[in-house]
Amino acid sequence: MADELTVAMAGLVGLLAEPTRLRIVAALQGWSGDGRELAQALEARPAVVAEQLEVLRAVGIVARGRHGHFRLVDPSIGVACAALPSPPAQPRVDDRSDARGSAATVA
Repeated sequence: MADELTVAMAGLVGLLAEPTRLRIVAALQGWSGDGRELAQALEARPAVVAEQLEVLRAVGIVARGRHGHFRLVDPSIGVACAALPSPPAQPRVDDRSDARGSAATVA
């Protein structure tokens, strides 16, 4: 039977398995900024970053402080995430239809 710490760690690893969340936590290591600044630094859509920040805030990994700036509650999580190798960049999918009416285009 798994002990409570093992279960908690498995939940954390599962939560950080989502690439945007992992990038956010790694980026917040030693840095604090608002969601818009973070999205710009990550070259990600602000709405996506805002959604993932809310997930991370809800479980207590990040906190929102003064002036809407986000920070890691436990900096050791950021150290661990920043130490992981960066995955290769993936093309962004633009969900607007192109002139021919296709459902998505790659930006």
